[in-house]
Amino acid sequence: MNGQVGAWLRTSPFAIAFFLGNSIRLLLRGPWAAPAAAAFFVGDQREVLLLIFLLVLVLILASAALQYWCFRFKLEGDRIFVRKGVLGKSSLNLPFDRIQAINLERSPIERLFGLVTVSLDSAGTAGAESRLPSVKASVAEWLRERVDSRRVHLARSAVRAEKPVPEVDEPEVQLRLTGRDMAMIGLSSRNLVLLPAVIGGLLQFMEFAEEEAFRSAGEEALRSVAGTLDAAIGGQGAMATTLMVAGIVLGGLLVFFVLVAGAALVKYHDYTLVREGTALRSRAGLLTKREVVVEAAKIQQFTLVQNMIMRPLRRCRLSAVPARGQTEATSGLHQPSADVLEVPMMEREQADELMARSFGDEGSDLTLVPTDGRFIGVSPYYVRARTLPVVGWATLATAVFFAGSRPDGDVATLALATLLIIVLLGTSAAATLLSWLRWRGLAYLYDADGMAIRTGVLGRKVQAFLFRKVQAATVKRSPLQRRKGLATLKVSLASGDLAVPYLDADLAQRLRDYLLYKAESSTVRWH
Repeated sequence: MNGQVGAWLRTSPFAIAFFLGNSIRLLLRGPWAAPAAAAFFVGDQREVLLLIFLLVLVLILASAALQYWCFRFKLEGDRIFVRKGVLGKSSLNLPFDRIQAINLERSPIERLFGLVTVSLDSAGTAGAESRLPSVKASVAEWLRERVDSRRVHLARSAVRAEKPVPEVDEPEVQLRLTGRDMAMIGLSSRNLVLLPAVIGGLLQFMEFAEEEAFRSAGEEALRSVAGTLDAAIGGQGAMATTLMVAGIVLGGLLVFFVLVAGAALVKYHDYTLVREGTALRSRAGLLTKREVVVEAAKIQQFTLVQNMIMRPLRRCRLSAVPARGQTEATSGLHQPSADVLEVPMMEREQADELMARSFGDEGSDLTLVPTDGRFIGVSPYYVRARTLPVVGWATLATAVFFAGSRPDGDVATLALATLLIIVLLGTSAAATLLSWLRWRGLAYLYDADGMAIRTGVLGRKVQAFLFRKVQAATVKRSPLQRRKGLATLKVSLASGDLAVPYLDADLAQRLRDYLLYKAESSTVRWH
């Protein structure tokens, strides 16, 4: 590394894949992505669309190559310089004193060639400051050593100046996931929507296999085999069909579980959560090794999620959410967001303890446990406000139909009118039930330093934050809320917006004024 310090360096050519991924993600986020996909699968001019697709792919590859060629970085004794951009040039001068965390990610190809993608997380920005894609592992180690040495130097300077030096605890393992946890992650996966597709795919495969078998073995031979099997189970054709369908469903469930459990194993293999002083560090990955470091000062909120399966297991998923990054419109590159530290499976009490240690002396009365009795529910008028618009539109549609229907009262018209009334009643009942479930999940809890907001229909989500992290707060009132003396408190953080609807209006205004006072009077950085 000594010969490379002070010189402008390029990353490895494998970094083209990094820039290619950024370009594809930006392209897919555009409003044209969905219409283009629909036109390709539904339209008649597929050859033309395929040609356009290949042309766009070539342009994306060329853009990624240009971005790689224009990307440079330089290492100095106390800082790092980064230059990037094809048309809109941008440069970064980042002192090591500002770097709070160095996050690492290694794909299988990068591990094979001794490369690593480095994410620099600084103290003065919302998102990650910059990323060095596919650099040598020695560069990442050198950066870590320099950042650590600068911290030691600052600590010694503080001692000489007789300033208090914060105590740094030894690294402490907070959590380590086991194989049992991987199975639970698979059972509680958010990819349950894939199950019908898996079973449908199995049915399609069986139908295709049956057709091919009939062609190769002959229809009469297969009919004799089917007759033999039917006789073996007692000659009950319905029973044979039921057993076959049950076998397909069970096989689909098994395949689905293996897929989601395997995906969890690949992503969270050897997951370890470590506390290092004021920072949390997670390491995980079977093929792609990923290491995320988040300083407590950069955490904007803690988010606990429990779905229908996690709730009876008393487990949860926890995220330490930092501030969001922005988009660089000038260079066409996506400004990297700060990495979210996620714990995919843990006990609710462990999540509470982790939040308490990260918040320190602040928010001591807050909790992430959704079943805690201290949560306060919102007004029941929330159910009426959510239900009335749905019922009103359904009633209006029914009235328009009756107003335009023929008066002769034929059987078809009466049948359709009856069906509409049933749909109206069903829609009203479903809207009422859904609103009631949402109302039951809505609750809030606050103390002198922060607030926790609970939401959810069947599952539960709890988001906790400190008042000094708030960037804006407003109180809104609908006509119904004004009549009932209620209001909605909306809070804006660097990580997103939160809201507590249908509070007492006086309480909402007092909370707004108080949390804005806490944010403005605090001398502690929000980032």
